[in-house]
Amino acid sequence: MRRVAAALAVLALVAASGCGPRPRPRRFFALSPEAPERVVAEERPRIRVAPFECSDEYAGPVLRYSLSDVELRSYRYNRWVVRPGIMVAEAFRRYLAQSGRFVMVAPGEPADVVLVGRVEVLEHAVRDGRWLGRLTVSFDLQRPRDGRVVLRHRIDGEQEAEEQELGAVVTAMSQVLGEGLDEVLDELIDAASRAHIGVPVDGPPPSASPPGE
Repeated sequence: MRRVAAALAVLALVAASGCGPRPRPRRFFALSPEAPERVVAEERPRIRVAPFECSDEYAGPVLRYSLSDVELRSYRYNRWVVRPGIMVAEAFRRYLAQSGRFVMVAPGEPADVVLVGRVEVLEHAVRDGRWLGRLTVSFDLQRPRDGRVVLRHRIDGEQEAEEQELGAVVTAMSQVLGEGLDEVLDELIDAASRAHIGVPVDGPPPSASPPGE
């Protein structure tokens, strides 16, 4: 009788595991700003993009969301393809390469300028029923031979998603990043070109803030 009861218990467990709800599949996302208009210049400065630092709140692989300005939460199944510091640096690298105005160089190769940055905010915000993509990224363009900062800039904004779906929110974040890069591209080209030909610089614009502030 005990053997029968034990067998029935095992069958019950198997049935329960087979009929239970399947775990939700993970979804992976990546920022992908729209490519700029490509203009291949004859003289192109050599630029290296370093992996970005990231504030602790957004450094992990999961997407973060907020329902108010005082609380930040994590999605369980929605993740970035790589950690945000690496992902955002790769988005910068891809954008600059697509512009045709720079020679992209790998770590260890000589460069006229190095772009270093920090991801400060990267979140899905819900406010008054609106789904928003929020992004804040600050970066320095440095001259490696003496460490001088030749340009300092921050991209900071939010964009409402076209629909209330997480993929649309990530697209909105990408739009914020792409529009910010479009606005600063000419300054990036000028600062890098001046470093390339050795024009003296006085440092970053006094009105800008360094990464992390």
